[in-house]
Amino acid sequence: MATATKKLEIDSEQFRINKAFKKNWNSNPYFYLGLDHPKKMTSLTKMVEKGLSVKSAQKLASHFRVPASTFITIYIGMTMPTLTRRMQSGRLTVSESDRAVRYAQLLTLATGMMDGDENAALQWLNSSRPIFDNKSPIEHARTETGAEEVRNLIGRIEHGVWS
Repeated sequence: MATATKKLEIDSEQFRINKAFKKNWNSNPYFYLGLDHPKKMTSLTKMVEKGLSVKSAQKLASHFRVPASTFITIYIGMTMPTLTRRMQSGRLTVSESDRAVRYAQLLTLATGMMDGDENAALQWLNSSRPIFDNKSPIEHARTETGAEEVRNLIGRIEHGVWS
């Protein structure tokens, strides 16, 4: 009986998570990467480990409203010859995929902070901030440490914590 109760609790938690994803489909990283709705929370990790498709990075760039080659070279950190090779293979490496997910997650968080307004989120992400030495949050997030600082700022803003 205890096993059945535990399974029921896990199933209801997964249902709650899936319901939240479907309700806010345009404000989660899967949407911004052009990926199908996940069946499990670990799906994105598995996709990164396999290497996201180049099309996912291109889709993400379109949400940031910049040319894919510009976005991929500046924020994903590829040279043009590497981008050409990735276009031929169709897949990003694990570290490149991880960086793409980083930006998808930041856009997700910023869009949520702006009550679902992607345009306002993009304006915020692209505007210089004194807290980041007058760099924009998207520029500051080129490293994982910088991305964590941007995530923390978004959390403080959402919770009304003065910085």
